[in-house]
Amino acid sequence: MPTSPSLLLRVFAGAIFLSAALLFAVQPMFTKMVLPRLGGTPSVWSVAMVFFQAVLLAGYAYAHALTKYFPGKRSITIHLAVMAVACATSSRQRSSSPRQAASKPLQTSE
Repeated sequence: MPTSPSLLLRVFAGAIFLSAALLFAVQPMFTKMVLPRLGGTPSVWSVAMVFFQAVLLAGYAYAHALTKYFPGKRSITIHLAVMAVACATSSRQRSSSPRQAASKPLQTSE
């Protein structure tokens, strides 16, 4: 099935726009969710927003480095390995009630 370069460009542009829109939609929702648990001050909101922007920039740098230094199938293999490690090490613990978890702030070690 032959594809034209302009169609491919449109598909890539649409995918990038959709992923950015989803990220910027999830970012404030997640920050609002953890805000009460982290103290609820405006500085918590600012730090959370800066964190999301830094992670986005790191993701772009990762994608650039992966495609530049490991072209082709090696980049796919490396990315699948990174995703597998992330899934294996992520915590899946949740409290029984989201309201109960949001009502008490996180404990910090001194």
